[in-house]
Amino acid sequence: SRRPYTILQVRTKLESREYTKQVIDEVLDRLINAGLLNDGEYVRAYTRQEVAMGKKGPDKIKQELIKRGISEPIIDQFLVIYEEDEQIDHALKIANRLLNANHKYGGHMLKQKIIQQLINKGFNQQIIDKVLEQVELENHKQAENSILVKEARKFYQKHQKLNNYERKTKVISALMRKGFQYEDILTVYNSLCEIE
Repeated sequence: SRRPYTILQVRTKLESREYTKQVIDEVLDRLINAGLLNDGEYVRAYTRQEVAMGKKGPDKIKQELIKRGISEPIIDQFLVIYEEDEQIDHALKIANRLLNANHKYGGHMLKQKIIQQLINKGFNQQIIDKVLEQVELENHKQAENSILVKEARKFYQKHQKLNNYERKTKVISALMRKGFQYEDILTVYNSLCEIE
């Protein structure tokens, strides 16, 4: 085959074609001895490919390799290819893409989204912490104020038929769900009340 397979994948394929265990074991032994089937080489190639693509962290890569039937010691032996600097670069790109794609959320909510996304992608807490130190949340903070004003106006107008207390409660709770800070919301809300 043109694409590499793990020992487990070949075994499963042969079992699905209903070969006997003895035949399967003999075929696997021959393939391994001929150097055509090697889980270590599979892990090396797979890890290099995933590192080059930059979309997954080491934990995700390891998880996928375990699903393919490769033992943890073999995975750990080759996963060191994925150096910390590369992990930080890849995680930072993911975090910045997330920042650029989410303009309706406050800094706190964005930080939570970044953390969750990086965990899902397989990056560990140490890498996530380093990324959060470098990510441009401060630049987002400046834009956040104009986003907050826009969103506050939207909710303020949406609930204009309610009495003052109910409207304030609805607007504040809606904006807090979007991740804006209470003090910032209150300041903007009060300024909207003064304009009216």
